[in-house]
Amino acid sequence: MSFLSNNFISDFFLLLLRWVYSFVHDYSGAILILTVLVRLVILPLDLRQKSSARKVQMIQPKLQSLQKRYANNPQQLQKKQQELYKAEGIKPLAGCLPMLI
Repeated sequence: MSFLSNNFISDFFLLLLRWVYSFVHDYSGAILILTVLVRLVILPLDLRQKSSARKVQMIQPKLQSLQKRYANNPQQLQKKQQELYKAEGIKPLAGCLPMLI
């Protein structure tokens, strides 16, 4: 497993895998348990991303209306979209973090 030793993140997960393996003595079980643990850690971020996506979907008709109204003025369109996001309490980039992780 020397191919994993060049990266801090992979070393960390390898350490966790070995730690879990020390309890279950089965690599397939250790991988399964580690996968569940990672999913539990990421769950709050995933829920936040889904909530943000739902909010954006709810205001989609308003966004389309703005796009039609300001089709010839992209700067004004962007300004109005930002105002709409702020009024609705939506942070457009908040949903991107879980995808990066």
